[in-house]
Parts: sequence; C-alpha cells; structure tokens
Amino acid sequence: MTPFRSRRRAALPLLALLPALLLLVALPAAGGRGRGAFTLTTLAGRTLRVGEEPRVALLVFGARWCHPCEELVPGLRRLAATHGRRGLEIVLVGLAAREDETSFSRWARETGFEGPLVFDGDRHLERRFEVREVPALVAVGPGGRVLWRGEDPPAPGTVAGWLAAARP
Repeated sequence: MTPFRSRRRAALPLLALLPALLLLVALPAAGGRGRGAFTLTTLAGRTLRVGEEPRVALLVFGARWCHPCEELVPGLRRLAATHGRRGLEIVLVGLAAREDETSFSRWARETGFEGPLVFDGDRHLERRFEVREVPALVAVGPGGRVLWRGEDPPAPGTVAGWLAAARP
C-alpha cells in the first residue's frame, strides 16, 4: 500500500488534529526558507528553472488515481490564463508511488492540463517539499522559497501579490 491517498477522503479522521496540523502546515508555508533555485526537466524535454526571479512556480503534485487532483484542472487553467504571462508557471508533478511516466502523462493530457509535466521518479521533489498526500500544491518563489502550500488553487489576488513581490 502506498503512503499517498486523497487528502479529501482522509480528512474526516484528521479533524480532531486540525489545530496541530494547521500549525505544522503554516510554519513552512509562511515564508519558508529557500533552498536555492533548482532545475526540472519536463517530460517533453524542456528545462525549467524554479526559484529564479521574477517567476513563481506552482508545483501541483497529483496522480491519475486521485479524483480530487483531476477536479483541480479547471481552476489551474484559469490561473494560468490570468497570470501565466505575468510570471506564473504551473507545473503538474507526477508521483512515482503507483504509476509510471506514460500513464501519468496520458492522464494529465486527458484531464485537459496544458502546462509542463514533470515526473518525480526519484521522489526528490516529494521529499524536498514533504508531500505526504495528494493533491498538494506548493508555490515556490525567488530563491526557492516556499510561498504557500494548499490542496486547492490559490486565490488570484494571492498569486498577483506573489508575482508583484518577485519582481526585482
């Protein structure tokens, strides 16, 4: 059995722990220290530099077996349409726990996701950003600094603020 599961299905037993969980999630999300910019290679062979000014990357950790992940796509497309030209890069990251690159890529395109696809086969990103459940969204700003974490797309005003702050 994989350690990943849909966050929404697992939420009910965690309600009793909600105050402690909110504190733990808020600590790294509220201005998490940067670990520097890093490079990702998409399934199409494109190189992405994450953490370089003036761009903000929204890493969306998902999987074909996660129904809530599929439900995120319309909101992600709206964010990309609104903020993509201003410096937001939305990257769908596939987890190697229960699938391979081919099935992940096929699923992502079938859902209508149009952005770059990265398959985390070595689980480096999963460990770096402490992803335990999907969907998981992590906004990464200049210097590799974690700006935000969540399970739903961030509000457009929040994204606009990140992009304004990322400008030199």
